[in-house]
Amino acid sequence: MRKPFKNIRATATALRFVLPVVAFGFLAVPATSAFAQCETSPNAQNEFKGLADDIVDELNNFITQEENFITELVTHRAKYEMVNRLFEFDTNIRAALTAWWNDDLLPAMKQQTQQLSTDQVDQSRTLGSLLDAQIQNEAVNDINQQQVQSQRMYEPNEMTCMVDSLTVGDGGTKGITKARKLSVALTGASAKDDQKRRANAKGSPSEAGVGAEMNWTWQQYVAKFCDPDMGDQGCTTAGDADMAGKHVNLPGLLWGNKQTIDMSNQKNVDIVEAVKRYFINPTSPNPIPAAALKSSAGQEMMLDRRSSDARLNTIYNAIGQMISERSSGSGVDTKSIRASNTVTNPDTSTTTTGAGLPDEDASNDASYRELMTAMSVDRYHDPAYITRMVQYPEATVREMGSINAIKMQQMNDIYKRQEEMLFMEAAMYASTLDGDKPKSGSGNAPQH
Repeated sequence: MRKPFKNIRATATALRFVLPVVAFGFLAVPATSAFAQCETSPNAQNEFKGLADDIVDELNNFITQEENFITELVTHRAKYEMVNRLFEFDTNIRAALTAWWNDDLLPAMKQQTQQLSTDQVDQSRTLGSLLDAQIQNEAVNDINQQQVQSQRMYEPNEMTCMVDSLTVGDGGTKGITKARKLSVALTGASAKDDQKRRANAKGSPSEAGVGAEMNWTWQQYVAKFCDPDMGDQGCTTAGDADMAGKHVNLPGLLWGNKQTIDMSNQKNVDIVEAVKRYFINPTSPNPIPAAALKSSAGQEMMLDRRSSDARLNTIYNAIGQMISERSSGSGVDTKSIRASNTVTNPDTSTTTTGAGLPDEDASNDASYRELMTAMSVDRYHDPAYITRMVQYPEATVREMGSINAIKMQQMNDIYKRQEEMLFMEAAMYASTLDGDKPKSGSGNAPQH
């Protein structure tokens, strides 16, 4: 703390050494004549030495007093004053800073933090909303694109309209559904009609017995089905050129290129009935006399015939269904698909469309089987089919839908055909079991 007064103390110290030197200098001067009468040289020297010592002592006292003054009044008081001022400053600044921190800065920082957090949260919400909006827009765009693509892919074209026309037709009044219903109705009616002949019913050709039925069958054969080109077949001229030999031509009805039988023509009706009769049950048994029905043997015979009729009806229905599916009645014209058609396009050239079959093999009132053949076989033979597929790729997807529908219908037809075959097998097996059952009084049958 005394560093500010370093020069004063150095000066005092220097005086301590300088004043004795000065006094010594006075004493070292040669003595001269004294002006005082009682003054002597030794006395003067001692007086000056004492004076010098007094001066030095006074100066030392002065210096000590000055040091004490400086130490007490300047150094200590200034130190305490500075400490007090610093303490006061520290107290005031602490109070001010505390108040400023608690009342101003800390609330402001909290508010700033809250605002920054709120801003971050709001920014996150805004970004989330933007992302949601982007995702929603992308989803909407995807839906729109899918709708546009679906509309393009499933927009009706010539091929799909062709299938629709064949399946549904004119508002449901035509088409494959109508043909299917007609074939089912014809099958049931045909089996019931022939059952009268097999049961010797009243008004049937077999009412009077086997002889009468045989004569009726022969007269029909000569008048309608006899074919003299086959040799001596019981006639010299064909009864009807359109019907000759067709009473036994079941393959011609089922598996020829011509898939539709015009059932509005009575000749075709007679051919179908004759084919089924010759194929399944050409002759009927003699009728059982009324008196015989009163006995158990007659009753057993009648019941056996009814059982046989039930099995024959199963066969009639199976074969009749196959033929009836080729009966006309859909009201659909398939010539544009099956027959050859020449189309002139002024922008390109003359082209040929259709499967290339003869016109007589197509029909303007197609059967169920012809419609299925046209959709599943003939339309793929059309040269324009591949051209449309190549020119319009979207048509491929639409075509797959049509093909799947046709495949499902074909699988349903196959299932029904297998079901019919199962019933036919069961009928034949049951008939075989009836023929092998033991007779009364023979074999190991119990005796009564």
